[in-house]
Amino acid sequence: NTYQQLELTARGALSGIQVARRMIDRNLFSHFRENLTLVREQGLLTIVRKTYEPYVARVYDNFASERKSWTESLLDPANLTGMFRWAERMLRGGEQTPPG
Repeated sequence: NTYQQLELTARGALSGIQVARRMIDRNLFSHFRENLTLVREQGLLTIVRKTYEPYVARVYDNFASERKSWTESLLDPANLTGMFRWAERMLRGGEQTPPG
């Protein structure tokens, strides 16, 4: 009886290991295989450029001199005036939507 329990436990453990191996193969290694195929077909530099180009563009846009920084926008007298007027209206019970 103990031998049968040990055998069932070992089979269960082995079955769990096989299921885990298939899941890892399907979810992880298949992803790597697909990406390696893309790298082989398109080239590493093309893949890197496609991946990072949108991020580089956004970083460049964030630091472009034509755009106001968050601090400049916050301290812009026109925005400050609008915020003070909004706060005054809100304190008097008027409009509660901040200026946008």
